Amino acid sequence: MKSLKRGLCAALAVMLSLSFAACGDRKPNIIGGVETSDNITILTTAAVGTPTTADDPYKQYIKDKYGLNATLIAASDFGTTAQLLFSNTEDMPDIVAFSDVDSFRTIFNQGVLMSDWTPYLEKMPNFSKIVNTEDADRPGEPSIARLMLTEEEKLTALWTLPDPPTWSLKIREDWADEYRATTTDYVLDGRVYYPAGATATNGGEWQPDTPEDLLNFARFIKIQKNADQSKLSCFGFSTAGEQKDFGVLGTWIPLMYGAVCQLPWGIYFDENGTVDFGVTDGTEKKMLDFVSTLIGEKLIEPNWYYQNASQKTSTAGKIGIEWYTGEISETTQAYHTRNEIIDPETGEIVDTGDWWKTYPVPKDKDSVYGGYQASDGFLGTIITVSVKAANDGEKMEKIVKFLDDLAMTKTVGEDGSVTYNRSEAYDALRWGVGIEKDLQFQTINNSPQVYIYTGDEAGKERAYRSVNPGAWDWGMFFRSTDDGVVQGTTSPRVTSIVNKVIEHNSTTAGYKRRLQYGSVLKLDSSVISTLTKKMQEFEYKYVNNVNKTAAEAQKMYDAFVADWKKSGGNDLLKEAERQFRAYGWIS
Repeated sequence: MKSLKRGLCAALAVMLSLSFAACGDRKPNIIGGVETSDNITILTTAAVGTPTTADDPYKQYIKDKYGLNATLIAASDFGTTAQLLFSNTEDMPDIVAFSDVDSFRTIFNQGVLMSDWTPYLEKMPNFSKIVNTEDADRPGEPSIARLMLTEEEKLTALWTLPDPPTWSLKIREDWADEYRATTTDYVLDGRVYYPAGATATNGGEWQPDTPEDLLNFARFIKIQKNADQSKLSCFGFSTAGEQKDFGVLGTWIPLMYGAVCQLPWGIYFDENGTVDFGVTDGTEKKMLDFVSTLIGEKLIEPNWYYQNASQKTSTAGKIGIEWYTGEISETTQAYHTRNEIIDPETGEIVDTGDWWKTYPVPKDKDSVYGGYQASDGFLGTIITVSVKAANDGEKMEKIVKFLDDLAMTKTVGEDGSVTYNRSEAYDALRWGVGIEKDLQFQTINNSPQVYIYTGDEAGKERAYRSVNPGAWDWGMFFRSTDDGVVQGTTSPRVTSIVNKVIEHNSTTAGYKRRLQYGSVLKLDSSVISTLTKKMQEFEYKYVNNVNKTAAEAQKMYDAFVADWKKSGGNDLLKEAERQFRAYGWIS
């Protein structure tokens, strides 16, 4: 029955593509006797979920610009709402936005959604660009998103750009500059403890390019930022283990060597189709050896395993290497302002605005898959239409124009310059620009991004969205967090700290990424729990045994890997391979 319905959908799509050219001034070709109507219903997941008023200016904008009388259903329980609406032909929504592949498949498999968008792509240049964009780590091949939404060579849905990573390597740049100014090696106990910063990276000024570069900088911090080596207060690294694991360190240290060593996200396949994981490919051991060095040389806060995030001293000016969002500059300045920490040279609150700088993931020279930002976002929102909407040629023509105008794309020039391609409709429905007079973009110095203040400013009339926050849902089903717009709710103007946060996040968004293929896997949660617990117990034991020889370390690790495989690891990787094959990602 499903295959029959899909066959009918495919036929409808072909006939509909022909009807576009034939519309003209005469009555459009309507298939299946469905009455043409300008009324459309959009079903999406609620960001706010409260109703708006009869004079909703966002609804009016869509009517004026596209001739569509739109009703928005922003559902708090999307799955249940979708099932109810699609159980009755009369109640079917026209446009549907799914937050994930599983929820899309649940409805698509009922045969109630259009089966192939391919005939429409020539009329949708923005979505065509998104559909045909390759993954950075799979050049020359269809993107994973396209493979996930292709069935029998038919494009089953459209999608928006995935959200970019926001966490990245942060370095205390003022300390790094001090290190770069050193011209002699630092010798300790008859050996070079760290090289001269002026020549530390391949004979040039120090840069955080490799794991060893990070260790050398941490060694510099330990020696030069602590007057008493018996009472250390400044360190290269920090984390919040909470008596469980490596905290944030465990999410990024492995990236210097390969994929994250966390289940199921870190399971991947190589170019030969071999499924692997950090435990079995050696990434885990490289991470453990790195952390063991930090502990053995006292390059990390001693309380790292027991403390929580609030106890870290990164924003207090005691740490030189962090993995954080762009807000690190804001929180660091806030700490110094709140605690009234005075700069003795100026007599003013310490200005920390230029302390932190963002860098890409360092790369181990012997690790093929090292040096990438991790990204589990294959796609953003999945957007499609119901068969009921597809049956109406005139309505569908308007929907195609409407949706493509809302598709935001991004262009990166050969010189690395970025252009954010947003339409008037995107800016209007997502940000209210052009609809509400007090919602306006502000330029940001030396940036292709813009700033918008969406809070309530004293002395000004409140925006419609401030009074009716449900109106934000009009802009959520197609939105991208990487659209070049920075939203502020506390500062009406762009401040120096806001500028710094923007700089951090836009830099991070531009770094090369490697998809976390394991994020889509549906694996036995009890096995994952067992293996994760084994990993955590072994990791703590291994890194704290700082006096082990290389041979002893290898023997410990080999025994752990054998136990990991026997305890369900091998079967987990076999099941992952089966699922990857089912997706069509490996042959």
